[in-house]
Amino acid sequence: MKKILLTTICFVLVTCIFSQQHTSYAVSSGGTYSIGGGHSNSSTIGESMVTTLISASNVVTQGFQQSFPGCTDSTACNYDSAANTDDGSCIYAATGYDCAGNCLVGSNILLVLTDTYGDGWNANSLTINGV
Repeated sequence: MKKILLTTICFVLVTCIFSQQHTSYAVSSGGTYSIGGGHSNSSTIGESMVTTLISASNVVTQGFQQSFPGCTDSTACNYDSAANTDDGSCIYAATGYDCAGNCLVGSNILLVLTDTYGDGWNANSLTINGV
């Protein structure tokens, strides 16, 4: 009886130990790696790894591409190179200025006008350099 019990336990352990075998492969250069039986790993550097298992009647794809919302326009002041989904938050510099507010053409001049008498200038105008 002890022999039968011991044999049964050993058989169950051996069956459980060898019922699943996993082999690791490193794919670091991007591209596709395939092994026999229709298993493949496809990757693009900088993107999430997507695993596809293909058999005669089934295709299973596993992967996760997380959305990173932000400004995806490289000409905008708040461009985010990590963003992969444009959320409409792009901010642009005013014409003639850079994103830091620096004048790109000519000089930045601050003109302060004061209405000394409080009469609203009475429809007067100010002309600078013919403009």
